[in-house]
Amino acid sequence: MLSTREVATGLWSLVFLTIALGTRRVRSSLLSLARSALHWKLVLPVGLAAGYVVGIAALLASLGIWRPGLRKDAVLWFLFAGIALTFAGLDRAAERRGYWRRLVLNQVKVTLIFEWLINEYTYPLSIELLLLPSLVLLIAADTIARSDSALNSVATLTSWLLAALGFMLVAHGVQAAVSHLDTFAVGFAIRTMLIGPILSLAMLPLAFALSLCTAYETLLLRLRFTLAKKGEPDLIAYAARRIVWRCGLRPRKISQFWRAYVPQLEGLKSRAEVDAVLNLSKSGRRGIDNQGYLVRPELPKVVNGEYI
Repeated sequence: MLSTREVATGLWSLVFLTIALGTRRVRSSLLSLARSALHWKLVLPVGLAAGYVVGIAALLASLGIWRPGLRKDAVLWFLFAGIALTFAGLDRAAERRGYWRRLVLNQVKVTLIFEWLINEYTYPLSIELLLLPSLVLLIAADTIARSDSALNSVATLTSWLLAALGFMLVAHGVQAAVSHLDTFAVGFAIRTMLIGPILSLAMLPLAFALSLCTAYETLLLRLRFTLAKKGEPDLIAYAARRIVWRCGLRPRKISQFWRAYVPQLEGLKSRAEVDAVLNLSKSGRRGIDNQGYLVRPELPKVVNGEYI
């Protein structure tokens, strides 16, 4: 069963969607966005993620953890967190060292119990209908104020108001939980509290695999347009195998490699020349100097039709 906050969110979303569809320019933009979202490169990962979540639920059921009452929480998690998490590895931030470790740690937060209290024990629908737009406007004002140093006093005020509102929601959740101790189901509450983090942690391998596939797709696509088309037979396949062996299962390494070294493969016609560039990366020397210019290694010379 949906909570009053979820119902209020749905009603306000329906109102804004109706207003948006009533404007021709917004309506055409939304239709273009919908057509783009239905591209197979987006639909396929989302479909895989949905099937993946169903498999996780089946596994949890076999372990005696899953309950039918968790279906709503799982669906809402997938729509508002799971899809975004599926594409998390495609962010440029994923190239930073320790990105995946931080992503794992973010799924297990100390504030988890407070978030559960806020979402589990909500106000009556009439109050939620007023609370949600007020919260949205307050967050928007705080974001704008923080972006302009001239509005520091406003940012201080909005920060205090958001903190007070958060404290009010937590206090209401604690009070409601205490008043319902006689009907409080500890086991189901723990399952509801942990289903989001469990699904998020289980989704990370799929997100990592998608990130890996995308990184290699970008690298190999650029490789096709970089190497000489009149070079040795299967030169592109040879270079691809060497690069995959060199970079392995490291999306960050792949992205760094194609930015620093793939441009140096331009026009090369032999495996020996490709090996010379790859040896540069193996030695740890960067393919770009301090001024941003390519540093090309000394390539093998041709003597009597053979590379030396």
